[in-house]
Amino acid sequence: MKVHYARTFHQSKLSDADKKRCHEAVTKFTQNPQHPGLNFEIVGSTGNRNHCSIRASKELRVILAVEPDLQTPEDVMLVHMGHHNDAYQWSKRQKFHTDLQATDCFDLETDAKLGAQLKKFSTMDEWMLFLHPDQKPLAQRRYSREARIRGGAGTGKTVIALHRAAELGHRYPKDKILFVTYVKSLSLFS
Repeated sequence: MKVHYARTFHQSKLSDADKKRCHEAVTKFTQNPQHPGLNFEIVGSTGNRNHCSIRASKELRVILAVEPDLQTPEDVMLVHMGHHNDAYQWSKRQKFHTDLQATDCFDLETDAKLGAQLKKFSTMDEWMLFLHPDQKPLAQRRYSREARIRGGAGTGKTVIALHRAAELGHRYPKDKILFVTYVKSLSLFS
């Protein structure tokens, strides 16, 4: 089974404790998709929908996009985690179909080191600082002048900027680096 993470999966507003429960449920799922405590089931009732859910707790659900089918999932994308009703409403707004070939995801199976790194995250704070290998050149490049990185919400622009500031701090240890952001939680990492 290939497990993909959509960027939307880590955009949940759950507490760190709830996110940890969801990650534990995902780990159980990857070990045994039919684990009885997970209550792995299709979300919705029509045949053209590929969203399923697993139970992380009495109230928490993880929404998965599954292909080719529920009985023998070969590809699974983790797309959302949240409280029961909110998670199902989120899935409904997505029209219950997720393209597993979408570029807005990454595959844990393609890079064993990357997979091991992601699995060791114990808090959302650690996940927020994760720099995907495809983003690393943007943070480490030697620019001849100002640079601008653009992208949609949740694509990693702030994380690249944060890693860029750290790179400049290592490159120029005697200089001070100013990092300005609207993301309040990043002040924890200063």
